[in-house]
Amino acid sequence: MAEAVKKDYPDRAVAIWKRIAEGEIAQVKPRAYQTAAVYLKKMARLLKGRNKGNEWEGYLKKLRQDHARKSSLLAVLDNLEGKPILKT
Repeated sequence: MAEAVKKDYPDRAVAIWKRIAEGEIAQVKPRAYQTAAVYLKKMARLLKGRNKGNEWEGYLKKLRQDHARKSSLLAVLDNLEGKPILKT
């Protein structure tokens, strides 16, 4: 549905993707984090395309704060930002 409305109602599309991503994150499973990443990427692309990169960065920061103990999720978020994955 979000794909269908993203051109005319981009804020609605972002809200839909955000709800889906947060639902996936709430499952607390690494596979669900990967699914959430698909929707987060769509959000990022749309927000950055509309010159709302600050809104995206703020949302990403909030996700990191709210889920700071979920290392698998943080790795997925790092990947979204293009940060290298380091294993020590």
